[in-house]
Amino acid sequence: MLDTMKQPPQSPEELSALLVTIFPTFSGSLEGLESSDTYRDGASFHALMTEFTCFFGKGASSFSGRQLAQLSEFLVLASKQSGPLENAIDTCFLEHIRQIKVDKLLAPWLAKAKEKQA
Repeated sequence: MLDTMKQPPQSPEELSALLVTIFPTFSGSLEGLESSDTYRDGASFHALMTEFTCFFGKGASSFSGRQLAQLSEFLVLASKQSGPLENAIDTCFLEHIRQIKVDKLLAPWLAKAKEKQA
């Protein structure tokens, strides 16, 4: 799925499926999100990326290189198109991983993904 990704997810449902493909244990975090008021009003890219940021921060040191590479490839691809997904990645994930001090873990993987997609 990820090796052939030509375009980023087009809906929150596609984003959710992609993140669970990369990080299967993220599905447990989605169960909590489904019961929230935000989700009841319709899942948004922002709600998903906010929930994913919490998940990523808690487990960052346990993720495999493959997971970090796949996540980075997705992030770089999605950041190339302006819109709700790109905004959610920037404001709900990238800004916050700096605040919770896990950005340095992802930085080399993002650099490799940028080179690969250039």
